[in-house]
Amino acid sequence: MSLSWKLIQALPASIRSPLIRQWVRFPSELPSDIRFKVAETKDELEQAFSLLHDAYVKEGLMTPHPSGMRVTKYHALPSTSTLIAIQGGLVVGTLSIVRQNAFGLPLEAIFDLDQLPPGSRPAEVSSLAIRDGFRQQRGRILFPLLKFAHQYAVEYFGVTHFLIAVNPKWFTFYEAILLFKKLTNKTVASYDFVNGAPAVGAYLDLRKALREYVVTFGKNPVERNLCRFFFDLPPLNMEFPLRKRSVISDPVLSPELVEHFFIRKTQVFESLTDFERLVLREMYNTREFLDLIPKSKVIPYWTRQEKRYDVDLRARVVLEDGRVIPLDIHCISDSGLGGTLSVPIPLGKYTIHVDAEDYDACVIHGELHWVSPKRRFGFSIDRGDLSSNTKDALARWSHLVAQIEARLVGKRVQAPQPQQEPEAETIAPLRLTKL
Repeated sequence: MSLSWKLIQALPASIRSPLIRQWVRFPSELPSDIRFKVAETKDELEQAFSLLHDAYVKEGLMTPHPSGMRVTKYHALPSTSTLIAIQGGLVVGTLSIVRQNAFGLPLEAIFDLDQLPPGSRPAEVSSLAIRDGFRQQRGRILFPLLKFAHQYAVEYFGVTHFLIAVNPKWFTFYEAILLFKKLTNKTVASYDFVNGAPAVGAYLDLRKALREYVVTFGKNPVERNLCRFFFDLPPLNMEFPLRKRSVISDPVLSPELVEHFFIRKTQVFESLTDFERLVLREMYNTREFLDLIPKSKVIPYWTRQEKRYDVDLRARVVLEDGRVIPLDIHCISDSGLGGTLSVPIPLGKYTIHVDAEDYDACVIHGELHWVSPKRRFGFSIDRGDLSSNTKDALARWSHLVAQIEARLVGKRVQAPQPQQEPEAETIAPLRLTKL
């Protein structure tokens, strides 16, 4: 760290941040020779993990690994996306977006997220590295990579808050340029996820970012205008997934990739806790994956017979007093749905109107079993009581789930045919083909 940077850090934030903004320059256009995408091949992932390993070892954030790669348990989750900047066939920059998951976010091990508002969809931005030969032009790589991460997270995952855990010496950059705010004034002296280095936790409310960037950067010239760079510059050379945005999952791991990165090259799976093994076996519940993921000694208190899918759908329920309560659906399966309520409602049975813009809308009856203090909920769909849900309603619900699965695995799904009443025989509901 240079002496001038140390001196700047010693200044009060009210003086320090404007000085840093004067120093930073944003590209006037995106580099034409570099593509920004989700890493999805063995070579792309291996290069990204190797680049990350070398950068972390150099900064003292990890000890060298025999594989020459930094691969963590979070990289095994479908809710983690590894983004890359690639020039020709060479990965020159990478970062990961870790969305909420059953493991918890990495920084939740040391930071409390209670100050985030109810209904938030946070994601941790981590594993950032720029190739050594490109450090002199790191702004040409870093800022477009952050722009890609911002647009990808907001538009394709519905993320509301970015979270970071960074070394205190770099927090001033995130505070001054990207307008991150500290989760707490306390600096953690030893963060195990990065080899015991100190860390500052911070967040950025992406729903307010545009307004705050306009106020802070809006009148600046082009080269110092982050607002223009993030929101006005066309995302050329940025390759977003070809999927409907209501399905918020971009799985890239095949059984072959899982075996290569988590078993052959590293011992990530060997170090998983019993609970983590159980979670992964539920997520990857096909024989090809289950043969690779170690068994857990934990006996689950639930039995899930079908896969769940991450989504970003809107729904509503109507209460007895006529109030319409909006729901944000975050995951669905053939037997239920989960998400966030706009306001708390009592447990019980409700009629759920699902407004799926990209798919066939449906109306289904379900029972609200639990609501958390942050208004997250869990509904079950009753398939055994045809007085509650008609066969048509159940078929339409299964069709909606099957449409979402088809979007992920590239299948065609035939629309359900309306049943003629009266109907004497029982018609089996549509069943999902497990991945």
